[in-house]
Amino acid sequence: METTEPVIESIVLTEEYSKDGINCTAEGEYPRISELASRQVEININSYFDRATHQIQEHIRNCDEQYEALIEEGSELSEKTNVDFQVALINEQYLSILLLQSTY
Repeated sequence: METTEPVIESIVLTEEYSKDGINCTAEGEYPRISELASRQVEININSYFDRATHQIQEHIRNCDEQYEALIEEGSELSEKTNVDFQVALINEQYLSILLLQSTY
């Protein structure tokens, strides 16, 4: 059986929303995995990252609902979310990836 090295591609994430002084952004990268021995494992892993990314995007798109009660008329409020990942372990049996997210 031929073994291949997993490929980890960086996918850019950018999302912006602005309304009535509320400005929310998300930027960074998330992983896309390929060349695993099992195609189903690839699909499962990538689905997890897709769902996590979709949740971040939805949060940005709806951030005015979260902050509208906190902002005074004529003022501004900004939120910035950064997303990144680190490959903690990769070998023929294991793949460990840390998905990092911080919000300011």
